[in-house]
Amino acid sequence: MQDNEIHNSVELSRISKASFSSPSVKYGLLAIDGGGTRGIIPATIIEFLEEKSGRNFWDLFDFAAGCSTGGILVLASMLRRAKGMDLVALYRSLAKEVFPYQRYLPISEYSPERLERLLKTEFEDMTMSPQLQDPLTFVVTKRDTETKPFLIRNYDNPSSKHQGDVGWKCFEAARATTAAPTYFKPLQKNDHNYTDGGIGFNNPVELLYDEAFARLSSDLNKNTFAVNECPIAYIVSIGTVLKNRRLYMYLGSGN
Repeated sequence: MQDNEIHNSVELSRISKASFSSPSVKYGLLAIDGGGTRGIIPATIIEFLEEKSGRNFWDLFDFAAGCSTGGILVLASMLRRAKGMDLVALYRSLAKEVFPYQRYLPISEYSPERLERLLKTEFEDMTMSPQLQDPLTFVVTKRDTETKPFLIRNYDNPSSKHQGDVGWKCFEAARATTAAPTYFKPLQKNDHNYTDGGIGFNNPVELLYDEAFARLSSDLNKNTFAVNECPIAYIVSIGTVLKNRRLYMYLGSGN
């Protein structure tokens, strides 16, 4: 992918340093979709945004969410604070090590040991600790046979309408959110099976909005906000779709 392909699909005027300046009471939100090895696309966007904004990617957001491969990217960029160029290198390694061959039958799973080894190397013993909430981060998975999402967080959110847990090791959270059925076996933890949340929640932006609004409502002790009081300053949602050699990224901003 060439730089000019990204330039053609991203409004550079909307990602200047000024774009990320917001009142301290408002949140900048980040959501990254699932998409397997196409995670190299958002990794490339992250590298691009760091270059153009002149800032570290994790400094641009207060709340972040990822699903499946987007979960790996959110955990690595927001909590481990990996640079964009390191994320691109990570996905090149992931493609070679975790998916060494092309499967021809959907019933044949890939070895989870390869993925787990890579994730343990990437995250070591880092945990999604409530003491490390900069930024607030969660990944999306599903538990057992439930159809609703299960959020693995680094923060408490008693006002949330979504079930979840806090304090997992990062490599376990990454393994759970990437356990796509027919690709990898579920992650087993605390007598439960956890699988990829991509079926139904591949784009976690709606869950992210719910979580951020619930958290801010609780922090500010308000159930509703006037239009000019909206606690969301901006939302960046990064997908993994490459269409006609063009990359699409949507930047949204609330007033």
